[in-house]
Amino acid sequence: GQAPLAASGTLDADLADLPALFRAVGQPAPELPAGVGKILRLTGQVTYAPEGSVHLRQVALTQDSNRITGEADLFLDGKPRLNGQFTAGALDLGAFFTAGPAGRGGKSGGGGGARAGGWSTDPIDVSALSALDAELALAADSIDLGRARLGHSRLLATLNDRRLTVDLREVRAYDGLVTGNLVLNGRGGVSVGGDLTLAGMAMQSLLGEVADFRRLRTSADMQLTFLGSGASPAAIMQSLSGSGALAFGQGAFLGLDLAQILRSRTVPGADADARTIFDSITGQFSIKDGVLGNSDLTLLAPLLTASGKGVVNLGAQTLDYRIVPVALPGADGAGGLSLPLHITGPWSGPRLSIDLAAIAEGEKEERLKELREDIGKELGVDPATDGSLEDALKKKLGDEAARGLRNLLKGD
Repeated sequence: GQAPLAASGTLDADLADLPALFRAVGQPAPELPAGVGKILRLTGQVTYAPEGSVHLRQVALTQDSNRITGEADLFLDGKPRLNGQFTAGALDLGAFFTAGPAGRGGKSGGGGGARAGGWSTDPIDVSALSALDAELALAADSIDLGRARLGHSRLLATLNDRRLTVDLREVRAYDGLVTGNLVLNGRGGVSVGGDLTLAGMAMQSLLGEVADFRRLRTSADMQLTFLGSGASPAAIMQSLSGSGALAFGQGAFLGLDLAQILRSRTVPGADADARTIFDSITGQFSIKDGVLGNSDLTLLAPLLTASGKGVVNLGAQTLDYRIVPVALPGADGAGGLSLPLHITGPWSGPRLSIDLAAIAEGEKEERLKELREDIGKELGVDPATDGSLEDALKKKLGDEAARGLRNLLKGD
């Protein structure tokens, strides 16, 4: 129909020329990563309504190796608005998270715009967030994000005025489940945030892919809230703030044998076969300016316990952490040895050493304790009672002074 304009039929569209497509609706075209969009095809049943909206049914979107099917409605009265529900098999979105925009190339973590061994300093381009508003539901068998891989996922993405919110209704990943939300805000700069709950995550696989750290073999429950801003991944990681809590189940820390260190009182060289078996690890943490701090780490193991505190520099990918393992005493009461340790250096190769400063401080405290006990015995008080030793000493000195004054007045 022409008055008003209306149409319906079968659509088979080659959309690889995005600039031409977005010019048709009066919007700037998004800048895709290099190599993405060589194949961009849309098929389905289409209806153009007189109100200026496009309705797609039995739609199939093919982007290179990815294929998504579902239904969508696009409203063109003003800024484009897209609503839809989609399903997919295996989605490979790694190029969107690891590659620079077309014309610049380069991958996150490599190239002239990245720091060797650190986060990428390539600028983050969020111009695509301004192209339209949208509310899209997606169910996928798997999603490859480049440095992380997700299993079966159900997501709801809402894009409103350059602010993208992704509700993670169900995300299977690394043998566990992730729920919560993620936010990418492109209003006046770039910021990211999230409120996540992780249950039963396989930490060796997760940390291995995300941070190239494969020494922790356990499953984990974690709660995390975070917020960061900056023009590049490196800037965002250096600005992160937030908080959270973690609980690890039974597992092992590879390359480190705390029980052997306690027995030998020395830190051996690198040993790929060394490991610390534990029953649980728990703790809470806070994040400020890209530095994660923790002061209540507790490790329970068959032969020992350990407490820990320190910082993990998320921006610089380094550690400065102190842990004090204590050997459990035997049935006869023997044992109970402790040895403070200091872990420093980059995530990929941390250095473990005996914390000599903590040992010296501990010896100082032990000498002070012995001195207080000796004085307490002389004064006949218990030095463990707050203020009793000082009060007794003041009383004794006062009594001596009073006796001396009485003797002086008597002429003795």
